[in-house]
Amino acid sequence: MAVTYCFPGPWIPRDFRTSYIDQSMTRPAAEIRFRESDGRKSHCVPAIVIALLLGYADFVISSEPDKGAAGKVAVELAGGDAGAGAPTISGLTQAGIVNDDRITEASGLAASGIFRDACWMHNDSGDEARLFLVSLDGATRAVVELAGQKAYDWEDMCSFTIDGVSWLLVADIGDNARKRGNGKKNGLPACQLLLLKELPLPGRAKPGKVTWNVHATIEFSFEDGPRDCESVAVDTTSKKILLLSKSFPLDCGLYELPLNLHKGNVTQIARRIAKPGVPFATAMDISPQGDRMVIASMLTGALIERRANEDWAAACQRPAVILQLPVRKQGETVCFMPDGNSILLNSEGRQQPLWKLELPKRP
Repeated sequence: MAVTYCFPGPWIPRDFRTSYIDQSMTRPAAEIRFRESDGRKSHCVPAIVIALLLGYADFVISSEPDKGAAGKVAVELAGGDAGAGAPTISGLTQAGIVNDDRITEASGLAASGIFRDACWMHNDSGDEARLFLVSLDGATRAVVELAGQKAYDWEDMCSFTIDGVSWLLVADIGDNARKRGNGKKNGLPACQLLLLKELPLPGRAKPGKVTWNVHATIEFSFEDGPRDCESVAVDTTSKKILLLSKSFPLDCGLYELPLNLHKGNVTQIARRIAKPGVPFATAMDISPQGDRMVIASMLTGALIERRANEDWAAACQRPAVILQLPVRKQGETVCFMPDGNSILLNSEGRQQPLWKLELPKRP
């Protein structure tokens, strides 16, 4: 029996195999359809099954789409065992293992703009307000504490460069219960983005602690109410901050804020610009070149290519390229490498691999 999830809109995978659903089919987002291979029987089960599958399964992708399945998709769900018999993923290498027991719930990942072959990482909620500079082989090079900050629920981070200056943006936006609002409603802190310059570090033989000041704080709320959101990215071509909500596909929204590099605190409203139909996104990033967006979930990933003179709202209307990602314990991180041709991935948990995945060539 094959398992087909009813993805709506442009998120529908084109290269999945075994059983098919029509792109034009309109179905509730909170369903999984089980269909026998001969197509004669089908039935639906509650959305809770999706949550159960997230931790124990992975998608298998066919490299050759069915020539007779124009306008349709095929999906097969296979066991998520990364051991013997697991499918080989083209272009995937293990760069190293994150060898720092202080990194227990990696929730943010960003390639460094000034340190070669290194990335920034941070933990999920419950940790100090600190960033780890980690070499691609997994060794910690430095720990940066953010002066005067508390990490309520850090969910993602990104790096970008504008006018030769390298920046980091940390997203304290976790809101699983959808109760955080602008102005500290419900007794909870507002969703906020911490903007800081990436600075040179003092040369030391051993990793040490450094303290940086936050350049600016952006408090914001979503125009259509609180959202569970774990993904942030910056588009340097339009100078916009993008946020992607984590939800069932029909409720998924891509939001934008203006990127303000002025020092100080500002309050803004995140405006919805698209409905990408992405199921349960846990991380995203935009390439330094500004032409690619990668989105990751615990199951799989997607690559969205933006054409010249096109905005992301338009780009998200086309089908995404589905990426097969390595099986991870709890994958909530992704970032582009500086060349925009590969991505890095990691997972929550101690001593987790740092994966590097080469992306399909640009059209």
